Amino acid sequence: SFRIVMTIAGRRHASEFRRVLAEGGRLVAAVPAEDDLRELRAALHGNALIIDRFGPLLSALEGSFRLETRKVVRHAARIDSKSLLDLLSSTYRGARRSQTEAIAKLDSMDVPTSWTLCSFRPV
Repeated sequence: SFRIVMTIAGRRHASEFRRVLAEGGRLVAAVPAEDDLRELRAALHGNALIIDRFGPLLSALEGSFRLETRKVVRHAARIDSKSLLDLLSSTYRGARRSQTEAIAKLDSMDVPTSWTLCSFRPV
């Protein structure tokens, strides 16, 4: 068993988290915040929808875990086009051909990232 179980933008198997979590342990979760990669998504799609990923996390853990702490962490950096492709490849959507072509036209851009970091205790 583990004192800390982490999930980073991953599956939310509350029963499995509980199974491997030691007594008194904690679940730590990181999900992209609503505005994560907003400028990059806008450049690729013409808009950047606000996507709530925290609510579904809470729903998936409801009844098994209670929220202990929540913090949104933001960081921005100027990223060149090759690194933008790498960044896009690390997302759940990956780099599609049309997106690869759109990014290739960019020299660089400022890209903010934002993550919601949470800790949970078993109920």
